[in-house]
Amino acid sequence: GSARTSALDYLPIYFDSQVQVMLLSANPAESVNYRLTIQADPVETLTYEEERTGLAAQTGQATFDFEGQRGDVISVRVEGDPASDLTLTLFRVGDGLPLAEDDDSGAGYLPELLAIQLAENATYRVEVRQRGIDLAPTEFTISVERVASRLVPGEELELVLPGKLHQNVALAIFEAEAGQTYDLTVLRDLPGLEFAGPDALLRISVLQNGRDLAALGFNQETELSTRFVVPEAGEVLVSVNRTFFATSPNVLPTALRLRLAPVN
Repeated sequence: GSARTSALDYLPIYFDSQVQVMLLSANPAESVNYRLTIQADPVETLTYEEERTGLAAQTGQATFDFEGQRGDVISVRVEGDPASDLTLTLFRVGDGLPLAEDDDSGAGYLPELLAIQLAENATYRVEVRQRGIDLAPTEFTISVERVASRLVPGEELELVLPGKLHQNVALAIFEAEAGQTYDLTVLRDLPGLEFAGPDALLRISVLQNGRDLAALGFNQETELSTRFVVPEAGEVLVSVNRTFFATSPNVLPTALRLRLAPVN
């Protein structure tokens, strides 16, 4: 008889699992030979500050993996045709649960993720899909950048958390020597009584290679300090996270001043 081809263009699999495929004949009395082909979509690799080009279509997604460390604060930006109706989703590989997703927060209503803090040392995946109906495949560019300010020992650095629910993390970075002891002082300017209550709770964490070196918690204090030792030479992260919000998604911006001093 004549050969017929059926195709399932796109089947997303988000968890590590076994997948069963069942083939059913429309005519149980007819003997049919099948040839089944399964092909994984290619996954490209991204590094911080790198820009890559992809092609999004309704029948699949463009997929990019990158290595992230616990405490990293990242932003993911997509540029392309504003009429392409793209969506952007961030996963941890092997988990499958979306960590963040967006479809129109960026310029030209393109998707964008801002100030997302990674919880673990892991491989992370961003997927770009085309959501609209009867749209031609479209090219786009994507980049993942670590959002950080440089903290210089002996100088003062100001970090600002915007008054937006989805922008609740700020990050500073400094280079350290192995075995060096540092004093970190954090000062906060209270804008007034409006800041009293749950919006005032902040957490400051010091991390290296995903390992906690020190932590501070603000409530109504205006100044806190901590001393810590850096075990390895290299980059150290100071992460500021607004850990609790009032009912309104918009709160007052928070300004912090960081002072870092090596201890002789």
